[in-house]
Amino acid sequence: MISRFGRQLKWMVAIVLLLALAVWVERTVGWRELLRPWTRFPASELVLLVGLTAVSYLTRAMRLYDLYHPRLGGAFHRYLRINVLHTTLLNLLPMRMGEAAFPVMMKRNFGERYANSVANLVWLRVADLWILLWLGCVVFAIKGTSWLWPIVVAGVIMPLLLQPLRAFILRASDGNRNRAARLSRLLVEGLPNGYTRYLRLLFWGLATWSAKLAAFVSIAGFFVAGPEYALLPGVIAAEISNALPIQGLAGFGNYELAMVMGGAWSGIPTEGLLAAAVNLHLFILACTLLFGAMAWLIPTAEHRG
Repeated sequence: MISRFGRQLKWMVAIVLLLALAVWVERTVGWRELLRPWTRFPASELVLLVGLTAVSYLTRAMRLYDLYHPRLGGAFHRYLRINVLHTTLLNLLPMRMGEAAFPVMMKRNFGERYANSVANLVWLRVADLWILLWLGCVVFAIKGTSWLWPIVVAGVIMPLLLQPLRAFILRASDGNRNRAARLSRLLVEGLPNGYTRYLRLLFWGLATWSAKLAAFVSIAGFFVAGPEYALLPGVIAAEISNALPIQGLAGFGNYELAMVMGGAWSGIPTEGLLAAAVNLHLFILACTLLFGAMAWLIPTAEHRG
């Protein structure tokens, strides 16, 4: 009963956020005025940015392949299908409901235990958050915010400390039968063992977010005046908001609010940030639907030569 009420409450909150965004846009910018710039968007540039977004899907799938293939086998296209469908559900469903699809698809396609998939997913999300924040610091350090350089350096060193931490927790929990020890062991076993494997995971994550942020900032920059790099904190904040437990339908509402708040310091008017956020979100949704539809065409079985 409580679980059913909780699901209903989540959907109610998601709908309220969507409606609140619709009213906010109409009163602040106006929907017609907000969408009009799309008629002037260069088609060749739009195709290029869709392609760059597609590259981010490929590199993210490569991260899955690199993580699981040595142990589970399987062709790259099977991991690509899982990655794209998982991302599609994440982008369309509210409250991170789409996250549950990943362990289900890994179980169905490769027989992977749910607990293992969830543990792996936790570390993938930790890596995503670290990369997002680190890339933001790098860009602004290069642009002249010199006090960020120590943070950039620390951001390179900190992930390397996870391997000793992993080894320590595994030793400490060895033979310990209590619940906390078992959960700790299960969680750290989700972290790739060895510096080489973990650094490869970070490399694919870095490639993914570099391509994605480049595309997203370029799209958002078309709708506002000012340097595109000034939009980066807002775009990063919007992407991080996708991990929040409270979200609108397809992320509408929380995504735009996070981007406006994250970009507030840039000097860009709220109206401009809101227009950029909504139009960027529409671009993301269009790519989500396009790539999600294409993913259904990817065969689930291995190719036979």
